Amino acid sequence: MYTSGALILTNDGDFVYKVTHPKYEITKTYTVTLSGKIEEEDVEKLRSGVKIDDYISKPAIVKILKIDKEKNISRLEITIHEGKNREVRKMCESIRKKSKSSSQK
Repeated sequence: MYTSGALILTNDGDFVYKVTHPKYEITKTYTVTLSGKIEEEDVEKLRSGVKIDDYISKPAIVKILKIDKEKNISRLEITIHEGKNREVRKMCESIRKKSKSSSQK
């Protein structure tokens, strides 16, 4: 399993639309664990926007939470507002880092 998060059940279509549609720019914060050591250059790419499929992601707020050299992993906090399909995972793959897991706050 690569990602996990909260599941909200509702029959309020207006609420779902306002929370999920990118035009409302609701921020979503993810904690991401990556294979390898993240470099400041990689973080800057994520902050500026990276090429994903046929578009460039909007700039993200990225904070390095931890770099564990022994386990060869890095943990980031990434905040976005678009929330396209698997966007955070694709962003990490675009900087050649494999996402081990992520969770939304």
